[in-house]
Amino acid sequence: MKSKKLLAIGSAMLLVAGFVSLGASPANADNDSNSNEVTYWQNQYPGSTCYKFNLDDSSPYGAVTNDQKAVTLSGSSTWVALIVNGGSGDTVIAPPESGVAYYPPLNNGGQPPTISHWIVCINTTPPPVTTVPAATFTDVCGIANDSYSAPADTASIDYSTTDNRVNGVGTVTVTAAPQSGYTFADGAYTGPWSHTFTDEVCPTEVTTVPVATFTDMCGTANDSYSAPADTDGIHYSVVDSRVDGVGTVTVTAAPQSGYVFADGAYTGPWSHTFTDEVCPIEVVTVPLATFTDACGTANDSYSAPTDTAEIDYTVVDSRVNGVGTVTVTAAPQVGYVFADGAYTGPWSHTFTNADCVVDNFVVPDPTDQSCSVTGDGIPVSGYIWVDLGGNLGNEISYQIVGGTYNYTATQEINNLPPGTYTVTATAKPGFTLDSSKASSWTLTIGSAENCDLITHPLISTTATFKNITCSAGGSYTLAATEGVLWFVNGSSTPTAPGTYHVTSATTVNIQAQTTGPDYGWEQDAQTSWTFDFTTPADCLPTLAFTGSDSAPIGLLLAGGFLLLGGTIIAFERRLRKTAR
Repeated sequence: MKSKKLLAIGSAMLLVAGFVSLGASPANADNDSNSNEVTYWQNQYPGSTCYKFNLDDSSPYGAVTNDQKAVTLSGSSTWVALIVNGGSGDTVIAPPESGVAYYPPLNNGGQPPTISHWIVCINTTPPPVTTVPAATFTDVCGIANDSYSAPADTASIDYSTTDNRVNGVGTVTVTAAPQSGYTFADGAYTGPWSHTFTDEVCPTEVTTVPVATFTDMCGTANDSYSAPADTDGIHYSVVDSRVDGVGTVTVTAAPQSGYVFADGAYTGPWSHTFTDEVCPIEVVTVPLATFTDACGTANDSYSAPTDTAEIDYTVVDSRVNGVGTVTVTAAPQVGYVFADGAYTGPWSHTFTNADCVVDNFVVPDPTDQSCSVTGDGIPVSGYIWVDLGGNLGNEISYQIVGGTYNYTATQEINNLPPGTYTVTATAKPGFTLDSSKASSWTLTIGSAENCDLITHPLISTTATFKNITCSAGGSYTLAATEGVLWFVNGSSTPTAPGTYHVTSATTVNIQAQTTGPDYGWEQDAQTSWTFDFTTPADCLPTLAFTGSDSAPIGLLLAGGFLLLGGTIIAFERRLRKTAR
């Protein structure tokens, strides 16, 4: 708002630097009979309220400042005018500004006089009302749920309602007017608002509207659509624009007379454009990719089938230094399609570099020092056997510690003097031992006692058996070996060599002993046997078994061969052990 300059009774205004600060230009006015009263100034500024303050009065709107020579307003009121009186005249500032010192007219000496009184006028006319809320009406079928809403009166708006309805039917009018002292801004008032309520019959609401469906296969022969049949509440219409099976079909639903669709019940119209695409050839088998992820990375691999006229394979290998994911994807070639369930991909595997677990090693085995069966009776060295068979030599190592020995075994047979040794297995790089198996063992190699030259013969023997069958009884045979006595089922009486028949299920325990100190057992010779005879449960009835039984002769021959073989094996073992 521009400052309005007022000139009261023609006194000249003198502008003195340092005394008058100009926010709005002041005007000087000589006193007249009314200028000292607030009513005079309220008449000069309609719509405002004026307040008068003497020199020593306190005021919420400002204060006398600058050694009682000026008035300074404070706060954020809407100032209309400030009248500063001193000496013989008034200075009128319209409008003034807060924080600015305003002086009365200068006296004859060219100095501002002391303030006598001051009057401030504040705008009290409210601004025009820019928003006038409108009335609303709800008119549904029948009258039970009809309603209207007229906004409540406010300090600036007065609402009035005229309701001419009879039995719910008729017109309701709502009018708004500004309260006393207020006006409506242009365009703020859109009323009066009026509505005529009716008593129309409520239609039946349809909550479910079945949809149309479309089936569009390759070609046109198997294309189809389905439009639901009309009902009491729904009428369906179809527009089929296809030519030779190609084109658009649209199905629309509308409520029958006396019905209405519930909100959200109708999702149409439903439309589909049918095509005549060539039918692809169906692929019923899609070979899959395979992956081999061994420990480490050296033996990892995958296999993606080669492309065919029907199938295109794609491989994405994201491995770095053998570690990462490989994904194989299959897609039908142009003109082909995969049958339902034929494609089980994509196939993916994440390869790792995990250590190979070694779990097939055998517990080391100690063998005591022994006496030689040949020569002059010098003891045969004892040894510790460690398992380096197969690829174990590349996977694990054995550390043997005991006495003055501390070394890594490089062979399976480790000749060592009698004593106690600790054998520890350690996995080589790229491998790890099975944590469920022991990897350290304490083993003892025993010492042979007085190794005199053995002069008596070393022997071995055999015992064999035949189980019961449907056509013959069972038997066991004790070999006729020089220097051997046989004992059966714990008997203290020797049993003669030969074949003995068994006709029912039983267990036979057999023990072999030498006849005296003139004979000794071969190393590793077997001296006890347990034979479990069982009776077959599924034999068919047969005629009685007749004819001669040649089993004793056969068993005797077999026993002889077994005795000869056992002797050869025992002799060969002694030669091997001596060679160690």
